[in-house]
Amino acid sequence: MKEIRWQEFLILMYRLFLVYFFYQIARFLFWFFNRDLLKIDSVGDYFKIAYHGTAFDTTAI
Repeated sequence: MKEIRWQEFLILMYRLFLVYFFYQIARFLFWFFNRDLLKIDSVGDYFKIAYHGTAFDTTAI
């Protein structure tokens, strides 16, 4: 039986975390610079949109 290479697995998880983190920053900056065009009334609305955006990002990644 092969041994699981934990270090490589942890590096992969770290890199995926960074990708999601920077996608969220890009999403926030997009909203910030276009907030006069986008109707987001509350923090809850933003998190709802960010949740659906993360689901879309998963397919892109």
